[in-house]
Amino acid sequence: MKMKMQWALFIMFATAPFLVGCATSGQKATKEAPPTPVFDWNPPETAATASSGVTFGIVGGSYAKEEDWINVYPFDTFRDNMRNDFNELMTARGFTTTGPFLNADEMTYPDKKACDLVLEPTLDVQLTLGQVSAKEHIAIFGDNYFTLNGNATIGGRVTLSVVESLSGTRMWNKSVSIKQATFPWKGEAKYKVIPQTWYLQDEPGLQRAIAPHLEMAYNAILDKAWDYLHPEEMAVVAQQAAEIKEKTTFSGNK
Repeated sequence: MKMKMQWALFIMFATAPFLVGCATSGQKATKEAPPTPVFDWNPPETAATASSGVTFGIVGGSYAKEEDWINVYPFDTFRDNMRNDFNELMTARGFTTTGPFLNADEMTYPDKKACDLVLEPTLDVQLTLGQVSAKEHIAIFGDNYFTLNGNATIGGRVTLSVVESLSGTRMWNKSVSIKQATFPWKGEAKYKVIPQTWYLQDEPGLQRAIAPHLEMAYNAILDKAWDYLHPEEMAVVAQQAAEIKEKTTFSGNK
């Protein structure tokens, strides 16, 4: 069921399947185009191709919870671009990669057998909206209209898990925090009446306020992941995983 944003209440995005839908009849807002955050990370250097001797399958970056809001802009772009940039990161580190796969179920048995390890980034982004207020605008020409404004807090973490490809045994785990920030937002959508319900994609002003914080988080996450996913350390993890893989293959577990 798609729930709706109540503008007079505190709202947690972590429990927010209400972020998808159309504006309520009679409250339809006119709006400008949303902002375009730059979710594009570049590695600081590039190692020789396959120089690490370790093969990774790339699975995810997916959100920790399957809520409707993860498919709403800009969170959908944040996720999709990060999935591709993790693949670029691992290639630049000298790993051989396959994927990215949306989830582990997409990997066939030959895919898993060909990999030494699987990298599974999990995104746990949390956004809290404070109390929202409405402001009336008196139009000289045309109808009067209302806009919304409020404040928001963004934070969370990204978990980097490295697992053995056949058994799914977790071999290595790191967490990258998203620096918490509280910021105001000013609505740009124009409502004919004060809305009792509204949606994220109807508020480019809120999207515009969120975008730079997600952009900073995006680069910080991948910078830290670059430091953590060092070829020498991953070579040691791959050796440990090889022992598990041998037992898994011998037992016929597919």
